[in-house]
Amino acid sequence: MWIRLRCRMTELMMQEEGMSTVEYAIGTIAAAAFGAVLYGVVTGCQVRLSQWTP
Repeated sequence: MWIRLRCRMTELMMQEEGMSTVEYAIGTIAAAAFGAVLYGVVTGCQVRLSQWTP
């Protein structure tokens, strides 16, 4: 059973030649969303207050 599963997984991985345009678009949107969240955290009030509090 494990051998068949491993063979099937190998076949599926061999069929992947690269990312399609849709995958690039989703990856780009995810990266932009992560950047927006990170920017919001870094420029938030708590971070500003902690920078000025001794």
